[in-house]
Amino acid sequence: MTDVWHATTGVRTRVPGTALYAALAWRGHFLLLMGDADEAQGRMHLQLVDSELRFLDSASLTTPGACQPPGPLVLSHPNHIVFCFPAGGTVWRISLFPAFRLRLPRLSEPADVQRHFSWRRHFGVARID
Repeated sequence: MTDVWHATTGVRTRVPGTALYAALAWRGHFLLLMGDADEAQGRMHLQLVDSELRFLDSASLTTPGACQPPGPLVLSHPNHIVFCFPAGGTVWRISLFPAFRLRLPRLSEPADVQRHFSWRRHFGVARID
């Protein structure tokens, strides 16, 4: 767990991960990409928080190469972020939603994406093949 704080408001929160790979501002929210550098296989945690750093949604991506920061983050659409890890392989897309969407637990995303049980999400993670 790592402490993250908002430089302007001073609000703090704890998020999973040991290293901040990226923090992206989007519609008054922040998407935090955090890594676990101590895991052999690699895991990247995705956290969407509001301006007061309250959690809106989270997911973890467990895949080879995720122990390193992702390569360049490409904004392919105003609501899409595309990236891959330096080791190569799969290209990933994060789709941010203006309002929450219903989801089918364990069926809405690839097996590499883990989430806590929930019927709604504010972002989706998909492979681009």
